[in-house]
Amino acid sequence: MLATRCRCGRGVRRAIGSMAGAPVTSVRRLVADDFDAVFVGAGISIPAPSTLPSGDRLARAAIQWIGDAEPSLSPDAIAGVLERMEGDGALAEGLRLEELMEVMHHSLDLIDLVRIYDVLKDAPVNFIHRALAGWGSPLVTVNMDRLLEDAGAADVLHLHGTVDEPGSIVTTISQYLRGLSPEMCGQLRARVEGSRLLVMGYSARDRDVWPELVAARPRHVTWTAPVGEVLSDEAREALRLLGDQGCDVAVVRGYGQDLLAGAVDGPVMEELRHVASTRANREVEVPQDTVELMRRDRDPGFSEKRVLALVRVMVELGMYPEAIASMRRPWVSAKAREDAARLTARCHRRQGRPSQALRTLLSTADPRILGARISEISINVAFAGHPRAAELLDRILVMQAGKDPRGRRGVIARRARVRLVQRLMTSGRGARVDALVRRWDPPPSGFGQGELVDEATWLADARRTVGDYRGAITILAEIMPSLPYADASQQAYALAKTAEIAAVWGRSPAEAFLETGFPQLQATAGDLDARMQRAVALAGARRGEALMAGVSAALHATSGASARDELERVRGIAESVEGQLYDYFLLHSAERYRVDGDVDACRREVDAVLSRRTRKAPPCWLSRHAAAVITATCELDDPDGARRAVARLRRLERTYRRRGMGATAAWLTATLARAGHATISPREIARWGHRGWHREVAYATGGLDQDRLNWIVNL
Repeated sequence: MLATRCRCGRGVRRAIGSMAGAPVTSVRRLVADDFDAVFVGAGISIPAPSTLPSGDRLARAAIQWIGDAEPSLSPDAIAGVLERMEGDGALAEGLRLEELMEVMHHSLDLIDLVRIYDVLKDAPVNFIHRALAGWGSPLVTVNMDRLLEDAGAADVLHLHGTVDEPGSIVTTISQYLRGLSPEMCGQLRARVEGSRLLVMGYSARDRDVWPELVAARPRHVTWTAPVGEVLSDEAREALRLLGDQGCDVAVVRGYGQDLLAGAVDGPVMEELRHVASTRANREVEVPQDTVELMRRDRDPGFSEKRVLALVRVMVELGMYPEAIASMRRPWVSAKAREDAARLTARCHRRQGRPSQALRTLLSTADPRILGARISEISINVAFAGHPRAAELLDRILVMQAGKDPRGRRGVIARRARVRLVQRLMTSGRGARVDALVRRWDPPPSGFGQGELVDEATWLADARRTVGDYRGAITILAEIMPSLPYADASQQAYALAKTAEIAAVWGRSPAEAFLETGFPQLQATAGDLDARMQRAVALAGARRGEALMAGVSAALHATSGASARDELERVRGIAESVEGQLYDYFLLHSAERYRVDGDVDACRREVDAVLSRRTRKAPPCWLSRHAAAVITATCELDDPDGARRAVARLRRLERTYRRRGMGATAAWLTATLARAGHATISPREIARWGHRGWHREVAYATGGLDQDRLNWIVNL
C-alpha cells in the first residue's frame, strides 16, 4: 500500500499525479478504530465470490437482454453494438451505464429498465463485505445490492436505492442531475460530518453524490484505490476540494483484501475461498423471470419501444447505417413513426447529409407532426446552407414560446435562440450577437445536460466572434464537468471548440484555463486531444466533429508541415459533408497554403468556397468575407495587385469594425501595418492587449512565429 497525506489542494493534486500506476511498496492494515464511517462503491462487490458486474459489464448485459427479447432486430446489429462497447477502452469509456440507461429511457419505461439490476440478487458476500460489517461503523453506499446487510451490517445507507425496491433505484443522468433528496442529504451529513471517513471501491463518477460528500465536511478522509488504477477526474476534483477546505486527506493504493487483512477469522476465510473457487470467471446471468418480463409484449407498441431503445444506442455509438437499416419497417404507433423519422434525420445529418435529413423530415403529410418537427427542420436547413430560411423557422419557434415560457415550448424556443445567435454570427452581425449574449438568462429546469453543453459551446463561439476570448474560455471551462453527461457528438464539438478558441487567444488550453481562473482543469487540458479523439471515435468517422478535431489539431501543430498533414488527414471527411462545415475546412486549408507560400493552392481552395457550380447553396457572409481577406492578403506581395489589395483590406477592416468584430479588424490593421500601408500607435497596441487580443499584438509587433500566422482562426 502506498499512502500520501496532505492538507492542501495542491498537495493532493501532486500526490495523485505522482502515484498514478505506482507499485505497492508496503501494506498497512486498516483497522476499525481509525474510522468513524465508511463510504463504499461498486468496487467492493466485484471481487470473488460476489463477482458482481462492473458498470461497463452491466451495460453490455442490458444491451444483450433487450436485444435477445426483440427478434425483429438483426443479430449482426446487436453484435455490432456489443463489439463497439467492448472496444479498446476508448469507446467503452464514452458510454457509461447511466448514459446508456438515459438513452434507452427515452423509449422504454424506467421501471422496466431497472430490472437489469436483478442480476445483483442472490450473490454471496465476499471478504470485504464481511470485514466492513464486522467493524460496526456506519456504512454509506451507492450500491443497489444488499450484500453488506447479508454480511451482518446493521447501519447501511443506500443513496441510490436497492434492488429489492426497483422504484427507489437511481440510475439515469437526469436522476443524477436532480440530486439527492434533502432527506438523503441529511442522513449522509449525519454520518459523515466531522468524521474520519474511509472511502473504498468508489469512482466518484455520479454527480449527485460526491459534491454532497465534500459538502458534508469530514475532518479526515482515507481514499483507497487499486494499484495502477487512474483516479477519475471527479475523484481528483473531490480530493482537491476536500484538501482546500482543510480536510486531512490520505490517498492509499492497495487492494481491499490486503488493506483489511486479518479482519475476518480463519474458518470464515476458508469458506469464502471455497465459494470463490466455484464462481470464478462467472458471466453476467440475467434471471429468467427478468428475461421473460422484457420479452412479453404487454401492449401493441412494446416491441417498437425495444427497437427504438436499441436504435438510440446505435446512434449514440455512431452506428448510423445500422440504425437507419433497423428503422426501415412499418411502424404501428404515431409516436414510434415520429421518433423514427427524427432519429433517421439525425443519422443523415451526422453523416454530413442534411439534404437527405430534410427529405426524411418533410416526407410526412400530417401537418401536426410537421409542426412538431420545425426545430429539427431548422437545424438541417442551416446545415444544408440556407441560413435565412433557418432563421425564419427559429423566429417562429421563439414567438411560440410566449404561450408556455417555462414549459416545453420555452425550452424549444431557447434552443431556437441559440441557433439564432449562430445565424447572426455567420451573417457577420457581431454587435447584435454581443448584445444578445450579454443578457442571456440562466437555463430553465427543463434543460438537459447535453442541451446545456450545446448552448454553452455556441455562446462561447459567439464570444469568440466579437473578440472576447477570455469570456469564451470561461463559458467552456464552466461546462467541462458536464461533458461526461453529454453525448459523444456534443463532447467532441465542445472539446474541439475549446482547443480552437485557445489557439485564437494565443494560448494552449492549459494556459487558457489557468488564466481564466480554472487551474483545476489543467489536467483536463493536458488530456484534451486524447479526449477529443476518443469522443470523435465514439461519435463515428464521417462527422463534422471529426472534421473540427482535425482542424483543431492543425491549429496547435508545431510546424507548417505537420499542420498540413493534419488537414490532409481529414480532407476525405470534409468532402463528404455539406454547407458551412465544408467551407470551414476549405478556408482553414486556404489560409494554411497562403502561410506556406503556395498561392496557387490557396486560390484553388478559395475558388471552391465561392464557386456556385460545386455547391448546393451560396456561402454565408462570414465565409465570403473570409475568402475575400485571404485573396487580398495573397495579392499584397504582387506588385501588380498590391494597391487594389490594400484598398480591399481597408474596406474589409472598416466592415468588420462596424459589425462589432474588433479582433478581426485589428488583425487586418496589423496586416496592413506589416506591409507598410498603415501605422499602429503604442496606445492602440496596449488597448488590444487589455482586451486579450494577444495574437493580434504579437502579429503587429513581429512576435508571432511564421507557422502561427493563420488568420482564419479569428472567425
